[in-house]
Amino acid sequence: VIDNQIIIELKSVAQITNTHRAQILSYLNISGIDTGFIINYCDPYFKNGIQRFVMNKTSRPLRETSGTSC
Repeated sequence: VIDNQIIIELKSVAQITNTHRAQILSYLNISGIDTGFIINYCDPYFKNGIQRFVMNKTSRPLRETSGTSC
């Protein structure tokens, strides 16, 4: 957690799975924080290993906003 505004989940796995996504979405939902990132250091191209998640303010369901998985 950074400044009570962003959650960053660091991973080193071959591929980000739905379980990893559900984990960060749960962290966001429980904490009330709006923005989170999964950063996977396993991807040879750093930018491809970053996924951003944003909490929708009007309806609490979360959505992935950008990024690709390994």
